[in-house]
Amino acid sequence: MANPVLTDRRFDLVSAHQATGATQGTMTKAGVLSATGVLFVFLLAGATAGWWKFSSLLSPTQGNMTSGTTTTLVIAAVVAFAVGLVAVFVPKLAKILGPIYAICEGFLIGAVSKAYDARFNGIVVMAVGATVAVALTVYVLYATGTIKVTKRLRSTIIAATVGLLVFYVVMALISVFGGPNFIATGGPLAIGFTVITAGLAASNLLLDFDFVDRAIAAGANRNYEWYAGLGIMMTLVWLYLELLRLLSYFRD
Repeated sequence: MANPVLTDRRFDLVSAHQATGATQGTMTKAGVLSATGVLFVFLLAGATAGWWKFSSLLSPTQGNMTSGTTTTLVIAAVVAFAVGLVAVFVPKLAKILGPIYAICEGFLIGAVSKAYDARFNGIVVMAVGATVAVALTVYVLYATGTIKVTKRLRSTIIAATVGLLVFYVVMALISVFGGPNFIATGGPLAIGFTVITAGLAASNLLLDFDFVDRAIAAGANRNYEWYAGLGIMMTLVWLYLELLRLLSYFRD
């Protein structure tokens, strides 16, 4: 889902702490890259654990989860959400909470990935490759100035992301009361929607990269390296899940 971390409101907070950076060391791109890398190590560790934990609990042919499996997934999701939420509002804790979030989120991603792989052999490798390709493409377009993140573009992406979040909440409520969920059924409508959602996730990467540059220019302190890394990881996970779902539609 959408990245709640690297938003304009968060950038205002960074600017407010500009003076603090002078005494604690300033944020750098190398530091952001390092923090992001460390978080992904934790994410992969959690994903590996989730993959192997749930491999014996999934149907060998359909990839359907038992009730016990679902409960454990819900617990991991709740912990990840709670920890991530605290990190959003208390950026200085991102260095501590980021790895905890990465492990829990990774465990969840590993289980979901195994469920997809049980039904569509090799789809996870394809989704990972597609995620890396999209992320690199977006970065090149941003770094070369081919796409410039203007205030208008930034506002549009944020508004679209919030709108998508509201839509997901509405769809979840409809499903709870027995209504249809076209997102899960496949078909042209679901494919088109997922393509748009994946595009929005990729667009959020532009905001992530822009946030890093603006925070560095504002003289943010080094705590924000972990905060930025967490935001980038959240966006990449969202993009991966959307691409995984999209690929599954073409394998059905």
